[in-house]
Amino acid sequence: MNLSAESAQNGCGEGTGSTVTGDEALSGIKCRGRYKGYTYSAVIENGFMVLDGRRFKSLTAAAFSVTRQPYIDGKLFWEFESNQLSGWRHFSETPDDSGFLMS
Repeated sequence: MNLSAESAQNGCGEGTGSTVTGDEALSGIKCRGRYKGYTYSAVIENGFMVLDGRRFKSLTAAAFSVTRQPYIDGKLFWEFESNQLSGWRHFSETPDDSGFLMS
């Protein structure tokens, strides 16, 4: 699945940045981001990051919706819960060739 093409067709999310892959195996991954003392929870579902019922095609677009900071890096803003790595990890800690994220 080409997430960017599907997102553009559906009008979901905006901007460029780290794209969440459309791999069905990634669905259900819990994510969190912290900003100004608040913790925001999201989940990866069918290749989209879902935050407060809104679907985003990229980590950066979801992070921008929270912070309104034009230079936010979604890989640094969002963490995901990893059983394999024992806890929460930033998406920036995953190797680019892991299939977990595409640039």
